[in-house]
Order: sequence, then structure tokens, then C-alpha cells
Amino acid sequence: MENQNNNGTGVELSKKAKYAILAAAAVVIIAIIAIVVAVTNSRGGSSEGGSAGNAQVTEEAYYTPVMMYFVSKNDEGYNDYMAMIDELKAEYDGRVTFDIVDVDENPEAKENFPTEGNTPLFIMNDTTNTITSIRFKCADKELIKGDIDAAL
Repeated sequence: MENQNNNGTGVELSKKAKYAILAAAAVVIIAIIAIVVAVTNSRGGSSEGGSAGNAQVTEEAYYTPVMMYFVSKNDEGYNDYMAMIDELKAEYDGRVTFDIVDVDENPEAKENFPTEGNTPLFIMNDTTNTITSIRFKCADKELIKGDIDAAL
């Protein structure tokens, strides 16, 4: 099997041996590619034109922020609160849902929320539907605007 080359520099391999070496090299290359793809997919990457394999993509739910405001007609300043709410509604129209609850007309609110003696009560939910702010006896428009902006 071993023959001297014409120039005397090395060993010549048979065709069978050459094919065996090429096949082994191909197997090694395929194994390397498989490892690279597996590692890339496990890290959340993807191959061109393919999918991300086992990588999971989750989408967070988006909610319109909700401003809840509990008032009582017996509150001193009730008309001022309602005027402020109308201004906020105009300013944040379409971006925030306003849930204004008159606790005198909706006594169930007193059972579900700490409104007794705390009106006006402000509660803000953000885009993940998480309560981001609770303010008791709050009628400060700038504080409320800051909480709304933070929830957006």
C-alpha cells in the first residue's frame, strides 16, 4: 500500500483510504455543525431561514391603563374633583380608561375598597394590569398626572 511518490517525498494512499478519510472528515464537520446549532438554539438564537428550535418566545399581555377614582358627593370639594377628572379625561382620551365610582351611589365599593373616610381615593393600574399607585384623599392633579404618566 505504501509507495514512494515520483518526487520521493511521501506516502501515497489508495483510493479506498482517501475515501475513508474524506468520509471521516465529513462526519466531523456535520457533528460540529450539529453542536453549533444546538448551542445557538439553547441560547435563544435562530438559524437563518429556520426557527428558534426549542427557544420559547412569550408575549406579555398589554392592558389599557385604568385610573379608578372613588368619590363621595358628601366630600368637600366634590365639584372641584369632578372638574379635575373631566380635564384629565380630555387630556388622556383614548390612552387611559377612567373608572369613576361614586361611593354614595355604589355602596358595594365601600365593601371592596378602603373608601370609608378616604375619598377621594385614587388607584392606578398600568399596562400590565398591576396597581402602581394608591393615594388616599388625593385631589392633587399634578400627583395624579405623574402617576398616570408613569403607568403609561
